[in-house]
Amino acid sequence: MQIDIHSHSVQRPLGKSYDKKVTVSNSVWYKTKLHFFTKWLTRYLTFAKFTQSDFTSQVSGNTRVLFLSLYPIEKEFFIFKYPVLNVLGINVWLANLVTSLGTKRIKAIQNRNSYFEGFKEEFQFLKDQEGKKYLVNGLEWEYRIISRADAVSIPDLMDITKRILYIVPTVEGMHILDQAMENKTIGMEALIEEIKKNYPIFFAGLAHHFWNGLCGHAPSLNSGFSKYFLDQSLHCNEGMKPEGYQVVDALLRTDNGNRIHIDVKHMSVAARIDYYHYLDTKYAGQSIPVIVSHGSCNGLEKLGKKYITYGMDKTAMIMKNEPLNIYDEELIRIAKSKGIMGLQLDKKRLLHPDFMPPADSSFLIWNQIEHIAVLLDRNYLNCWDCIAIGSDNDGIVNPVNPYWTASELPSLKEAVKSHLQYFLQHYFFLVPSNKLDADQILHKIFFDNAWQFMQRYW
Repeated sequence: MQIDIHSHSVQRPLGKSYDKKVTVSNSVWYKTKLHFFTKWLTRYLTFAKFTQSDFTSQVSGNTRVLFLSLYPIEKEFFIFKYPVLNVLGINVWLANLVTSLGTKRIKAIQNRNSYFEGFKEEFQFLKDQEGKKYLVNGLEWEYRIISRADAVSIPDLMDITKRILYIVPTVEGMHILDQAMENKTIGMEALIEEIKKNYPIFFAGLAHHFWNGLCGHAPSLNSGFSKYFLDQSLHCNEGMKPEGYQVVDALLRTDNGNRIHIDVKHMSVAARIDYYHYLDTKYAGQSIPVIVSHGSCNGLEKLGKKYITYGMDKTAMIMKNEPLNIYDEELIRIAKSKGIMGLQLDKKRLLHPDFMPPADSSFLIWNQIEHIAVLLDRNYLNCWDCIAIGSDNDGIVNPVNPYWTASELPSLKEAVKSHLQYFLQHYFFLVPSNKLDADQILHKIFFDNAWQFMQRYW
């Protein structure tokens, strides 16, 4: 069984639902066919031109619990640097080429005045299809949105007569609070109370690709199509703002509803430094996990610094050392806080541009795992318990081929196993309890770490 802690299964079908002529591909179960030409085009364009996280692919790949990220897309995705492209409508055409959202939905996003309304629309779209039976490989499946960890048990997952995909809702980007929107009418804390009352959100990312009035974001649209057409510069790389601390407090409080934990992915380095300091002072002694729902290591030791941790060259040298990725000191913090690091299956985040992609792309994922394991073991920490899969499928990623979709997660697991077995034969652990067999470790990474994380914090 697998758990994926970051996936965007709603985006494409919701986009298709804006076209009233579409009656099939507006389902979260709809899976596009993978052809040779589609794969070739994806390699060339560096983003997927097919569904990756549709629920058919999920259950075909034996995913039984899915953390589904709700993300009302920011308007800035459709405002290009060159005004003439916006005037001529070329921005809509190109944006649809990249996102596959459909031109009608893109235009609706352009005209929207509230991201919170977009968040509610996504959740309702998911809710509307809940419980409906769908035929996958000749068997009827359904999905259920759960609001707490104890709503599902291991026996439920193991019961072959219960063909249910369990959905854990999360949020990517607190721009849904509309702090950077003009003419906002509802305060942030009131919106957070509404979320806690009506929407079972496990954790939420504070930042995403553009300025949201809360904190600076890390550069993330710096390759391919995005680099040439989109502008992230407004408040990029800045730290936390007073409004950001206000949101942190409102999310972590429990007197206004259940705690919503905070995902640090996409926060700028300065904002992450500020946030960690805030945890160390105001929330000292409290059980607040550091969460990276979908991320990659950058191989660098300290936040904002450019040097590799001593002795970690083997794995670090081929990593993409950008500030969006996670520093070694953060990995140690994640482990100590009993947090979680979801490994992102996006080639453009995994490999330094000076290196050629390996013939076996599973090595890129294994390199991340080895780096985390060795770093934590050398710091006398449990080295296997904070690693999970956070694929970011259907999040405009460059797939780690041939593991194109959620269907191929079992194949990726087997490929990683060969690297892991070799490692276990040759590495000497400083912490004896870290020496487990390969199957135990893979079970932790692909399922149990995320499962235990749910039980601990939700």
